[in-house]
Amino acid sequence: MSIEIKDVVVINEGEEKAASEVEYLQTWKITEFTEVMNETFKQKYDEELNITVNTINNYFRKLEDDGIHYLNRISGTKIYDPMDLDIAEFISIKRSKKLNKGITWQLPQIFDAIRRDLPCRSKPDTTDEETSSGSDYTQIEKQIDDLKESMQEFIRQEISRKDDINQKLLEMKHANEKQVNRSMVEVMQKQSEFRSQARTEWDKKSSSERFEGLIFKREKIKEREQFIDEFVEKKFMEWIIEQTNS
Repeated sequence: MSIEIKDVVVINEGEEKAASEVEYLQTWKITEFTEVMNETFKQKYDEELNITVNTINNYFRKLEDDGIHYLNRISGTKIYDPMDLDIAEFISIKRSKKLNKGITWQLPQIFDAIRRDLPCRSKPDTTDEETSSGSDYTQIEKQIDDLKESMQEFIRQEISRKDDINQKLLEMKHANEKQVNRSMVEVMQKQSEFRSQARTEWDKKSSSERFEGLIFKREKIKEREQFIDEFVEKKFMEWIIEQTNS
């Protein structure tokens, strides 16, 4: 799961310093880090964690927003290391009822404990380039890349499509309110479109497949709804994959 920072192109002194600080550590990008976190938790505590990329991203974003702990970055990409793994493990332990005798800590309590008890990384110095308009454009591109990676993780984990997409749209809201509204409308339109297609396909089936009863024919409601749900889910997943790869 670990990666070595081999192909970093040094553009300026700031990036060269960032690379030198992390190249000797075991480091991961967010998807690999999430897998390592789940495997580590299972090995140490014999408990399935099943934490997602979105949850990890939210935890560390909140830690940065509160000025508690900051991630390393190379060319704008967030890099996770063993210090970050310790913090993520600490949060997961405190959120586990099983490991806390039925008690679940709230995030503000956990973050206060991290600030007080754990080694944390301070905020790096910002450069003029990071505060320029060019940096703003780079940040937008990074947010788009993060969204694509999150969507790919959503497909692999087979999370409930409705809840997961709503979560993605809420995360996008901070970056672009209008884009979120357009995306929500598009999702609902697609769901309606696929449901209409499913009903049409159901109506094409033979009478014996759609109806039951010898004298009084009645439609097989349960079978119809199951057929429509499966059809919509299949078409929706195909559409999501197409949007992710485009």
